[in-house]
Formats: sequence, structure tokens, C-alpha cells
Amino acid sequence: MAVSVDVATLQDLREEIKARRPPNFLTRKYDRKKDALIADISDRSIRRTVNTCYRLGLLGFDGALTETGRKALQKKHFEGIVATQIRSFLKRAGVNLMELNQIIQNHLKANPVVLPTCKEIWVTVGNQVSYPTFSRLLTLLAQCGGAHSSQKKIYLNIREEWSAE
Repeated sequence: MAVSVDVATLQDLREEIKARRPPNFLTRKYDRKKDALIADISDRSIRRTVNTCYRLGLLGFDGALTETGRKALQKKHFEGIVATQIRSFLKRAGVNLMELNQIIQNHLKANPVVLPTCKEIWVTVGNQVSYPTFSRLLTLLAQCGGAHSSQKKIYLNIREEWSAE
């Protein structure tokens, strides 16, 4: 969307996305007046997605794609760029990825074993990033191949560098 619309701010971009009603932002909401579930655009989902892209350096404050964002549009580069941007964001926020891997291993070797869920890891690393953001980023990192995971919720190892395998 940031490629095809002319906007001046992130808020303008969010409004353009909402106006175009793309299906990936549709959600089912309960309408009390109609006593039924209706399909509607999720403002919250649009806001979270645009903000995540901004935090990862894919969008500028003006709502336009950054150079990194434009490179990420190429399918063969998308996963690697997103994984790299997530790792960079976490490092800037003070999350040591090698320490994170050690925490995960310690949880798995504990007696009794403590499953290294996102919540467990987040609490252990000191909450440098809000939990919803941390969870979203680790899930996205696993989906992009930047972390090995089990059921996309238990993180076993975060790759320091991304490589297409």
C-alpha cells in the first residue's frame, strides 16, 4: 500500500489502508444492534502492522517505504530483510540474542523443564520491549526463518545471521 498511495504521515497511510478495506485486515466483530457477527476492518490490526513496519525501518515517518522497505518488496529478499530488521530492533532495545539463546537452553535443561514460551523468555530477559511487541517480533522472526521454533510459540534457537537454506 505504501508504494501505491501518496501520503504524508503514518496516520495518513493507516487511513488509506482502512479506506481500501483489504481483506487481510478484515475481522469478525459482534454487532449488538444486529445481534450478529459482521465483517469489518480492524483499525487495531492496521495500526499494529503499520507501527511494526515503522519500528523495523521498513516505513519512514512520512508513511513511505524506506530503502530497506523497497528492497523487502522483492520476494527473494523479504524474509532475510525482515529477520535482519527484527534482530537489529531487538539489539537496539537491549536484548542480547546470544543471552536469549542461553536462557532458552537453560529453561530446557532445568529440572523440571520450563518450556521457553515467549512469555517466559520475555520475563527472563528483563522486559526491554513490551510483551505484545516482543511476542509479535519473535513470531514473525520464526515465520521468516530467523529462528527455529516448535509450534511457532516455543522458541528453541534464534539465528544470529540469516541465510537461505
